[in-house]
Amino acid sequence: MSSFDCSRCEPEQKDLLEEIINQVSNALKTVYYQYGIIKILPKFEISFDSDDAVILNWPYAVYRIYFDIESEVKNSFYGIVIRDFNNSIQTKTESISKENCASIVRQIIQYVFNRT
Repeated sequence: MSSFDCSRCEPEQKDLLEEIINQVSNALKTVYYQYGIIKILPKFEISFDSDDAVILNWPYAVYRIYFDIESEVKNSFYGIVIRDFNNSIQTKTESISKENCASIVRQIIQYVFNRT
């Protein structure tokens, strides 16, 4: 996040972004300590959308994970988009907050670890 200019972020928005990044880092460390390996993962892409929501995007070949951190933080959510073997698209979205962030990120990291 050090190269991302968060000056347009609301304070709560910045807090949630930092919490997500910290939880991803912690979850990856846990996987490393449990299994002794971390697979090479794509980099996060971070940007603002037209409504000043911070979009944290994690693209993979057949799925994409993203976090949408709205200016009105209570409206923030994460999503997973999956293209299955039949080239059908499946999606899942759910609200995210500082309170549920850790459990959501652990589930996502487990998903990523099992799929890559």
